[in-house]
Formats: sequence, C-alpha cells, structure tokens
Amino acid sequence: MAQRSDYRRFYRMETRWMDNGAFRHLNNVSYFSFFDTAVARCLLECGYLDIARSPVIGLVAETKGRFHRRIAFPDSVQCGLRVAQLGRSSVRIEIGLFRDEDDAAAAEGHFVHVYVERESGRPVAKMPEPLQMLFDSLRTPPLETHVAHAPRRAGPESRGGFVAFLHHTTRWMDSDAYRHMNNIVYYSFFDTAITRLLLDGGFLHWHQGAAIGMAAESQCSFFSPIAFPDDVVSGLRVAHIGRSSVRYELALFRNQEETASAQGHFVQVLVDGEGGRPVAIPAPLRAWLERSRRHASG
Repeated sequence: MAQRSDYRRFYRMETRWMDNGAFRHLNNVSYFSFFDTAVARCLLECGYLDIARSPVIGLVAETKGRFHRRIAFPDSVQCGLRVAQLGRSSVRIEIGLFRDEDDAAAAEGHFVHVYVERESGRPVAKMPEPLQMLFDSLRTPPLETHVAHAPRRAGPESRGGFVAFLHHTTRWMDSDAYRHMNNIVYYSFFDTAITRLLLDGGFLHWHQGAAIGMAAESQCSFFSPIAFPDDVVSGLRVAHIGRSSVRYELALFRNQEETASAQGHFVQVLVDGEGGRPVAIPAPLRAWLERSRRHASG
C-alpha cells in the first residue's frame, strides 16, 4: 500500500455530498474524478494544458484504480502524484488518495497519457521539452527508467465475447473540454452495468446489515472516442469467481459498432454490511455467476 512519502506533488480537495453512493461512502467513480482532477490541475498550474491553442494534446489511453479504505463526505482528501514511466510520447502517472489523517493511501491508481499532434492525431515523435521537464520533476526513484514506447495492452474485443448487454444514453454533460466523453464517465457505465445486472437478478440489497459488494479494483483501456449524442452498449461477462470476490470484464460499444471503444475489468469483494469483513458468496449468487462464466467461456 502506497505511503505519502512515495509522491512528489499533492493537491487538497473536498468531497461532496453527491460523491457518496447508496452505501454511504464514496462511489468508486468519484475516486477517478479526484485522480483526473489532480492530473489536470498539475498540468494547468504548470502551464502545460492549453486546450484552445496547444498543438499537442494528451489523450487518456488507460486508467486503473485500487481501493483500500473507505472515504465518505465530508472527508477532505489529498491527492499525491508521481511519474512512474516516461516514454517518447507517453507518460504513466501514479496517484495516491489520502484522507487528511492517514499516511497510507485509501486508494491508488494510474493514468497513462499519450501525447498526440492536435491536427493529425498521431503520437508525437518526441515529448515536448516543457512536459519532459515537468514529468522528470515528478519522478521518484527507484521507478522505471525512460521507456521508448507505451506499455503494450490487449486490443479491443468484439460484441461476441460478452454475455450480458445494457443500453446507455450519453448526456451533454458527459463531454469534456476535448468534446468527447470524459474518461470518468466510462467507469460510470461499468458501474451501472454491474449494478443493474445484480438488481435485475435480485442480488443487490440496500437494507442495513446485508452483505454488499465493494469495489476493490477497476481498470479501463480506451481505444476510440465516444461523444454525445452517441448511444452506448455495455457488454459484460464474469471472468473469475473467488470465495468472496468476483471479477467482471466489460466493454463499451459505440452505436452499432462491433468493436469496443473501451474495455476493462471490475473486481468486487462481498463484505458484511456492518463490519466490512469479507464474506463467502452465497450459493444462489455463485450459481448465477457460474452460469455467466460458463456461457462466456463457451
């Protein structure tokens, strides 16, 4: 688990009432909004995020979060940044989210940005010098040395690889300054698809004391932009079932396209609603999940 001393730059932020989910703590999507805000703030304050005029823009290629401890309104949080990998056209920024009184991170994750030419959309041949200097200043040994290229990742999958599907409508507010859907919104679709699936199956209970599914980890890779007023279909399958945890794999498909615009995974751990301790997945839920897994594996 990351410590405060692992990070080079910090930003303090306040939680909002709307950040809390139905289980009275921050929804997992809210953690990514803090991650995204801290990175954007760092770039803005250092003069490296000029949305209107810069010939080079940073696009999000991948994000990931791991959730260790609960945060809830009205907690204040501090978001720490460091650079883990710096390539010719890409950077991996690692982020830790801390409650004011804690030295250990409540959540941690990373963003991979790829810098492209605004006009052509092609990755830059070399990281612009001001960005290079900023990212060098955020590096913390013994992190990896400069790498020539972004880390390899799996390519987009097709609709046929998924079992359950849910239709989503985009909203005007989903678009960010680059006029496409902000990366955080993709996670809201992941979260909605899983929650809706569990609700429809009768396995999600809101009342006090019931076992609840807590997000432990979520990851998304981004391949092509989605923007309002696109329609979106999320595809879902069960990849792994443990004693108290389940790993879902998801993809988002734009309009009628057969290839995913984004895909990732979501790990939930079933915990006691009162004490927060992991509990075994009940037999009816396990059987329901197993059917989805068998279907997914053919």
